Amino acid sequence: MVALRARIHARSCVPLETHMASRDAWADTGDVPSWGSVSYLFGPLVSMACLGVLILLMRWAFSGRSRSLVQRRPRIGSPEEYGLLVRVAAPATFVEAEMIKLTLTDAGLRCTLAPTEEGPAVMVFPEDVDAARQLLEATA
Repeated sequence: MVALRARIHARSCVPLETHMASRDAWADTGDVPSWGSVSYLFGPLVSMACLGVLILLMRWAFSGRSRSLVQRRPRIGSPEEYGLLVRVAAPATFVEAEMIKLTLTDAGLRCTLAPTEEGPAVMVFPEDVDAARQLLEATA
């Protein structure tokens, strides 16, 4: 044992007393908790639980249900498919349609801009049709 210590001391620049102190430190484990056989199961169980939560989260995110947080693109239909709404203007572009919609909204009329198969359409409720057409003729 003494010969081994001497060889270790000869290879390093560290004093022999330091090696002796570090050898004693290696032997002392201090206050290391001992969980017994539970510690072998703890790591895999935690990783499996995290993996299960991740799988459930991914199934929810990519399920394809209609409860999406992102609004779907509106379906384009014919002007007759909009229920009670009546078309009062059929501008060529959506920019013109937005300007007409702002004009009607500023006048206090409820209106909506709908994408139809024939292009954009500004629509109002039946009770507002006459007032909307008069207003659009006056501003045109």
